[in-house]
Amino acid sequence: MLNLVYDFKKKIRKRERGQNLVELVLTLPFLILIIFGIVEMGRVWQTYQGAKMAAIDGAYTASVFQDETLGEDQIKSRLEQAKITYTAFDIVPVTNTSGSNITIGYKATVTAEFRPLFGGMEVPTLANPITIIPAAFPIQYDEIYYPSVY
Repeated sequence: MLNLVYDFKKKIRKRERGQNLVELVLTLPFLILIIFGIVEMGRVWQTYQGAKMAAIDGAYTASVFQDETLGEDQIKSRLEQAKITYTAFDIVPVTNTSGSNITIGYKATVTAEFRPLFGGMEVPTLANPITIIPAAFPIQYDEIYYPSVY
């Protein structure tokens, strides 16, 4: 009787021999997809934070020194330090809305370009290919800095 139970367990183990490999093959694509998604979201966040810090520094510098070109130089320097590809940046003075043309602050706008690792993926169709992931898309940040007056 004991020998019969032992043989039955042995047969079950032989049938389950490739189970781990099959489970790995089924779950590995989803795991890789999640890992690449996390990496891409990290890269988007890094680009957004770089554009944000460049806009903040540019608006602050322009407000402190009352000079738009110094602010634009600061934005360009900050974007180059972060190694972020940018499409446009601009600094505009913000004037008082009560009728006088007194500059009360500066508005900085930075538009950075994000290129995904697997950008430009398309699915072919009969009419036109459908783009799943764009080749690049803009990330824009606006910052207005008003210097405090004591």
